[in-house]
Amino acid sequence: MDAVVIHLMAPSGQTFSAKPLFAALLNAGLKFGERNIFHSYAEDVSGNGQPGSLFSVANALKPGAFEGSLHDFSTPGVAFFMLINDLPEPLAVFDAMLSAAQAVARELDAELRDEQRATLTRNGIAHYRQRILDYSRRHGLSG
Repeated sequence: MDAVVIHLMAPSGQTFSAKPLFAALLNAGLKFGERNIFHSYAEDVSGNGQPGSLFSVANALKPGAFEGSLHDFSTPGVAFFMLINDLPEPLAVFDAMLSAAQAVARELDAELRDEQRATLTRNGIAHYRQRILDYSRRHGLSG
């Protein structure tokens, strides 16, 4: 299983409270669902006629679910993630996930980070794209 993760972190020393975080995720087209996390759904991800999750957003704090009441929930960040091997067109999904993460980051004045939680740069984005393309070539996917 090959995953791609983009972390969205609150500015240093701050946290996201539930109401603005959930509103920003909903504004980006995500829906709250299975496993108490947010998902971006497509009509037919796997070619079997069933709707499926393209990418998901979990709480940065273990166990990853968004739990508790809206009044007392807070978190230092969230993780946008996708499983490359579950998708027929992973590069298109990555672009959609990146766009959603950027929109949420703008709305919350948050910082995007890579898998090591370093600032996500253009080079980091290019590295993700290359990794997805390499995986797609090895597995006969359309990218």
